[in-house]
Amino acid sequence: MKLQPELIIEIGDKIIRQKANSLLKSFFVMLACQMKQVYFPASIVATDGTTHDVYSHRCNFQIEGIRIGSGTTAVDICNDYALESELSNITYANLSISYSCDVSEANIQIYQEATNSDTVDKTVSEIGIYCKTAVNSVGSTVTCCMDRSLLVSPITLQPDQTMKITYKLKYVP
Repeated sequence: MKLQPELIIEIGDKIIRQKANSLLKSFFVMLACQMKQVYFPASIVATDGTTHDVYSHRCNFQIEGIRIGSGTTAVDICNDYALESELSNITYANLSISYSCDVSEANIQIYQEATNSDTVDKTVSEIGIYCKTAVNSVGSTVTCCMDRSLLVSPITLQPDQTMKITYKLKYVP
C-alpha cells in the first residue's frame, strides 16, 4: 500500500510525468487537526512567513491553486512553507478538482493552467499546491503550501505559452 503523489505536466505536445516530491508539514498538521475536530497543538507557517496555530474548520484544505516557481533548493518537509521563488507575471486559470476510485487505485486530481504573461522566457523548476488553513475558531484563514515538488528537469515556459499541470494524489492498495 502506497500514497503516491504524481505530477503530470503538458506543455505543447510534450507530456512529462514524475513523482511529486513532498507533502509538507502543513498538510499533516491540517489533517490531524481535522481528524481531532478541535484546536490542534501544532503550528504551521503560512506562505507569507507568519506562524499560526491551526484550528479545525470546513475551510481547511480548500485549494487556492497550483503555483510555479524557479527555486532549486531541496525540499525540506518539516520547514518548507512556500515555493522558494514563485514566478511573477503568470496567469493561472481553470482550477479543477476531481476524484476517482476503482479496484486498482483511489485518487484526487488537482488541475490548473499556468500561462507566461511576460515578454521573456520563464524557467519552471518547482511546483506547489496552495490551500487555505483556519487559524482561529471562526474560520479566519491564511494560505499555506501543502506540497512543494522540484521538477527532475526544469521547463522553459515561453511568452504566452501555457503549462497544464495535474497534481495527482493517489493511493494504491
